[in-house]
Amino acid sequence: MKLSYLEKPSKIPLAYLNATQNNLIVTETIEVILSDGRILEIPEGYVVKLSEKPSWLKCVLNPFGPSCLAALIHHRLWTEQVSEIENFGSIRDAFRFSNEEFYRWSKKLVPKKKYVNLIKYRLLNSFAMSYYIKRKTF
Repeated sequence: MKLSYLEKPSKIPLAYLNATQNNLIVTETIEVILSDGRILEIPEGYVVKLSEKPSWLKCVLNPFGPSCLAALIHHRLWTEQVSEIENFGSIRDAFRFSNEEFYRWSKKLVPKKKYVNLIKYRLLNSFAMSYYIKRKTF
């Protein structure tokens, strides 16, 4: 699946990986053009571990809701920390870009929930930086 910048997909190729529903798997490669023109690939088989998310965030983000693609893009940018830090020059700038990208896509995918989108964005900016740095995948 190839998506232009802020293109709304008809469906998102995603399924639960296990019976406990703690993990989601991408069932078809998704290529997304980001706001800066780069192409982000979310490969088939990419696993989103819901158990890695802080418990307060699980209740805010519906894994199959309309803003799911925004969350997938955000998660993929987080797991690509090394290339993102190289691209932006600092972990803070990479973090800021991933949050802003999440917000842009959320606003486009679910325009009627502008306050919910803003709350999610502010929560990410307020609480997620320490989690982002603790991952130490870079």
